[in-house]
Amino acid sequence: MKKTVKNLITWSPSHLITSPKSAFTLAEVLITLAIIGVVAAMTIPTLISDYKEKATITKVKTFYSLLSQTIALSEVDNGPTATWTFSDVNEFANYITPYLKIARDCGQDSGCISSDVYKRLNGEDHTSYDTSNRYYKILLTNGMSVWFRIKDDPTNNDGEDLVGTFWLDINGKSAPNQIGVDTFTFTALKDKGVVPDRGDSCYINDKGFGCAAYILKYKNMDYPTKEIEEEVEE
Repeated sequence: MKKTVKNLITWSPSHLITSPKSAFTLAEVLITLAIIGVVAAMTIPTLISDYKEKATITKVKTFYSLLSQTIALSEVDNGPTATWTFSDVNEFANYITPYLKIARDCGQDSGCISSDVYKRLNGEDHTSYDTSNRYYKILLTNGMSVWFRIKDDPTNNDGEDLVGTFWLDINGKSAPNQIGVDTFTFTALKDKGVVPDRGDSCYINDKGFGCAAYILKYKNMDYPTKEIEEEVEE
C-alpha cells in the first residue's frame, strides 16, 4: 500500500522576498533624516550648554574647596591668618604656594594667565591682569590659572578683615576670559576662612563680580538681570 506523504511546507522561497509595499522609499528616508537633523540642531546646543554649565559649577566648587584647604593647612604651619605678616604680594605668596599643586609659578611676571583684556559679564572691557605686578600669578596642574593680591591700595574698599583676594580662571588662558563665565573671585578673611567675592554685581548686565557666590548658593548660572531705574527729568 502506498503511503501518502503530506506536504507540510506550504510556502515557497518567494515568500522570503519582502513585499515592495513594506520597504521605505527614498523620499521617506530623506524626510526621516531631515526630522532627525532638525531635532538634533535644536537639542544639541542645549545639551552642550548644560554640560558646560555643570562643568563650570564643578570647577568653581573644586577651587573653593581647594583654596579653603590651602588656607587651613597654612594656618596649621603659620598660625591664624590674623597673625600673618607680609609687606608685599611675594611675601604673602609664601603662605599660599607651598600648599598648592603648581605647574608654573610666574610670580609677578607674565606667562601664567591670559594676556587678553578680561571682560565683564556684560561684555565690557575690564582690565588685563597679566601685565600688572600687583598680582602673583600661578598655573595649577589641573589647568586652572590663579592670581592674587593683598590689600595694597587704601582706596579699594576691601575691608579691614581682608587677607588676600584671589582670581580663578577655570580654563587657564583659553577664552572667553570673562568674569562670571570662566573667571571668578574669592577672598580670604582674617580668622574667617575663604568666602566668594562679596560684591553685588552678578547680573548679566553688570560686572559679574560675586558670581562665585551665586553659583555656590543656587548651583546654577541663571544669572538675573539688574533692574536699572531710569532717571526722571524734573
